[in-house]
Amino acid sequence: MARVLRKCTLSGVKVYSDTNECLQEVPKSSVDFVTNSHGALPISRIAQVLKPGGVFVTEQVRATNNFSLSRFLSDDYQPAFPDNNLISALVNLQKQHLDIIKCDSAYTKLTFTDVGAIVYYATVILWEFPQFDVQQSMPRLHSL
Repeated sequence: MARVLRKCTLSGVKVYSDTNECLQEVPKSSVDFVTNSHGALPISRIAQVLKPGGVFVTEQVRATNNFSLSRFLSDDYQPAFPDNNLISALVNLQKQHLDIIKCDSAYTKLTFTDVGAIVYYATVILWEFPQFDVQQSMPRLHSL
């Protein structure tokens, strides 16, 4: 990462680290390009930091990603970010007067061939399996 940041600096590119996902350190109307992948989507702040004609590119995971598996493992599962869907994002982007050049949705199918893979997956994607407990889930896992 340090090497990439050094190359960017030498090329005159300013890179902002944004661990809080709110673009707090970025001055208004100061950037030509904002990227976001699977992070929080502070659309009003993105619109503020972009220069006129600036570009915003994002890739998001929809609220119901893995819903059936999450609900299978937990009867009371509710999506952590229920408004995270394409329609809501488009409405909010348009409210900020951002032009939509391209948008698309993909609904990929996950296939697990090993129960251990499901356990691993549920332990690393905490927002989709927030209360996952292997011991509590054993009866359901055995039913597979």
